[in-house]
Amino acid sequence: MDTQALRILLRAQDNEARITEAFPAWLAERQNHLPAMRSIVAEAAAQPDSLQEAPARQELRLALLYLALAGDQEAQDDFLTILRHPDTAAIFPQDDWMFNEMPKVLSRMLRPEQLPLLGEMMLEPDLPDMVREQLLMSILFRWLSKTNSSQEISKVLRLLLEKNLGGLKNPQLAMAMIVNAIAIDGKNLQAQVLHFYHQGGPELAQLLPEKTLQMFFGLGQDKLKKLLLQNYDSSFTDPKVELVKLFHPPSKEEQEAQLPGPSKTIVRESAKINRNAPCPCGSGKKYKKCCGQ
Repeated sequence: MDTQALRILLRAQDNEARITEAFPAWLAERQNHLPAMRSIVAEAAAQPDSLQEAPARQELRLALLYLALAGDQEAQDDFLTILRHPDTAAIFPQDDWMFNEMPKVLSRMLRPEQLPLLGEMMLEPDLPDMVREQLLMSILFRWLSKTNSSQEISKVLRLLLEKNLGGLKNPQLAMAMIVNAIAIDGKNLQAQVLHFYHQGGPELAQLLPEKTLQMFFGLGQDKLKKLLLQNYDSSFTDPKVELVKLFHPPSKEEQEAQLPGPSKTIVRESAKINRNAPCPCGSGKKYKKCCGQ
């Protein structure tokens, strides 16, 4: 299949079955398809207004999925350019595959030494909040996936805590930030976490009471990491599974019912622990007989 025929197929709105059938073969013939997929992302970065059209958005999603599954790192700058564009968050809905799967896509497309780039980008003042949120989840995903070490992640988190996430006003993401910071390097980041927490205002305090915050510090890094790993989904290898997610993303209601990314359950449920419920540390004891004493 030549490049023109490939792009026509990728842009067609009624070709899910054919694309799903052909995708594994395309991945097996990377030398034939990588240049075309890279050019799709490059064109979208150079002409973001083209993404106003649904066929162009579908083509971009499919190209990003292909490049991520192929482990290709040549289109990363173009993808970040697209994310920086002020209209991206308006063109792509919040429940779009591109945002839902951004942590996994960026984990494949960025090299480990490029981690600081995500933190620096989060602090850019004009970056849309939706993109900033997913960049934060991408940073945390890179720790759980062992793409970067705890020490490397801790350095970026310290900067973000000190800069108050670049002014990001989302109490759920702030709570995710706190829980992960404690799990990754709670001992060395405690002062930054506490300052960040007290800057969060009443909404954060309601979601994460200070007693629960202190409980997290008491649990320790190993227990917290174990809890986070219970909700960590590293799967990103089966093209057919990923194509189902791409063509049929979760509804807005399903997305609003949970935080995006690997920290979704712990940061939502721990603030409302029943004293007779099992302790979230995984000991098997009731909360009141364990960490709730």
